[in-house]
Formats: sequence, structure tokens, C-alpha cells
Amino acid sequence: MANTFDAALVVDSLRDTAITVLQSRLAPLNAFSQDFSADALRPRATVQVPIATAGSTTQTNATNFESGDSTLDNVAVAVSQYSNSFHLTNDQINGGHRLEKIAKINLHQLANKIIDVALAPVTAANFGAATIDVNTAADVTAANLKTLWAALKDGDVRNLIVDGSIYAQFLPANLEAFQVASGGKNVGMYGFDLFTYNNRWDGAEATVKGFVCSPQAIAVASGIPANSAAESDMISVENVTIPDLGLTVQVNMWVSRATRAVWCSYDVMFGAAGKSHDRSKAHRQVGRLAFRHRTIPARSGCCRGG
Repeated sequence: MANTFDAALVVDSLRDTAITVLQSRLAPLNAFSQDFSADALRPRATVQVPIATAGSTTQTNATNFESGDSTLDNVAVAVSQYSNSFHLTNDQINGGHRLEKIAKINLHQLANKIIDVALAPVTAANFGAATIDVNTAADVTAANLKTLWAALKDGDVRNLIVDGSIYAQFLPANLEAFQVASGGKNVGMYGFDLFTYNNRWDGAEATVKGFVCSPQAIAVASGIPANSAAESDMISVENVTIPDLGLTVQVNMWVSRATRAVWCSYDVMFGAAGKSHDRSKAHRQVGRLAFRHRTIPARSGCCRGG
């Protein structure tokens, strides 16, 4: 009996896989100011991400309630189209292979790129020297977390992203300890508004393993690719919005007329930019490199550790 190919079921599976992988891998983006939408954007378009920097003056026994203005700054974020394409040949399909089996690894590749772009502003030039230098992740203690919290004491929100090796030092030892949330998106741990992990730091400055920040430190923006003439040849074009994040990824499926191979791609428009600051105290209130590793080149950026 010949193999059958149900495109609708495949697309459903590709969509579910995107949610499963990206919801966890991209959780660190919750630490930043976001402008995520399902609007079509052209490559290298600039998105103005609004960031509130000042509120109005509080009045005492006010006589005019229409007095006072808030301040919104815009951070210009240039977006690029990032795509991961994969396929099965006609022979592979007839042999029973399924696209869903290779979707996950390609989603991890896409997540790697998005994280690299998001962490590119995490440098000493932007945020100053690392707050803590350590030899290994095992050297990181709760006292270090207190130091990081104090470094951002004047921030309105304090988010901490660390390498998984550092995060592991603070996992609960028993059921009476705190509960670890899905994807590491923990709220309120050690006084941080967000305490999460990220195991890829290639985009940040070398040897950085963590970043403590308020959302104003980095602005990220996303959308979906603009429609093209090739869309009429697609089997399916669907947009998938990642829960708890709001970032939308496009899922495309088509067939090569020449080889009859079935192709799929995950596509997103994405960009990031650090908020422009002088070397003042205000700069330190929005973000600091957290840990650096003294001896072993790292893959991450804020804290240096092993």
C-alpha cells in the first residue's frame, strides 16, 4: 500500500513543534522591551520600539488634573529575515520519512540565531565591566546574586539571565524549596522579577555568562516576512504566535516541481538594539554584565562563569 501525505496534519505538527521548542528557548527575550507583531515587514526595515523613560510629576492637592507628561523614547531596531529551510526527497517520503522528525533541530537552529541577535548588544562597551568574575559555575553563590541585585537597585524591573550551568546551582534540593517554572521563566526568585537561563551566548561579548537588566536595556522587534509572488505556489502558509512571548513565526510548505521534494521553512523578521546611553549612572540602572569566566572562553554574555 502506498504511503499517504496529509499536508494539513503535517502543518499542525510543524506548528505545535514550533511552540514547544521556541516557548522555552526564547524565554530570555521576556527580559527586554518588545515590539512583537504579526505584521509583514520587509528585510532591513526599521521598527521604532517605544520605551518609557520618565513619568509626570506627582501633584499635591492638585487643582489641574490635566497637568503633566510622560516621556517615551524610541529605539530604532533594524530587522532582518531569518529562515531555516528543510526538506524530504520524493524517495525519502516514499520510504516513510516524515518532515516533523527534522523540524525540531531546525527550530533550534532558528532559536540560536534569534538569541545571538538579541544578545549582540551585551558588551562591556555598552554596559560596563562584568560585575562578577568567577572561575567555574560552582563558584557562583547566593551572595553573588545579592551583588547583582544591588548593581541594578535603581532599576524599575530587575531581570536576570544566566547560563544553565550557573542556573543549576540554584535549583531546589527538596519539595519545600521554590518551584521551577516551565522554560525557566521564574518570577520572584532571589528578588528578581525574572530569573531565567540561556545556554547560548555566542552573540554576546566573549566569556560573558549572564546579564542583569531592566527591560529598557535592550529593545527587540519582530514580524513576519512580506508576501511574495511565490506564495501562490505554497501548499500552506501559516503564522504561529508563541504563547507567553508573543513572537510570531511563519511556517511555509511547498513542493519542488523539479524534484517533487517537499520543502518547509520557519521564517521570522527579527532585530535587536541596545538603548543608547552615555557612561552615566542612568546607564548602569538599566543593564550590567553579570558574570564572566576568567579562564575558559564562554558562549554567553553577562556573567562570566563556568
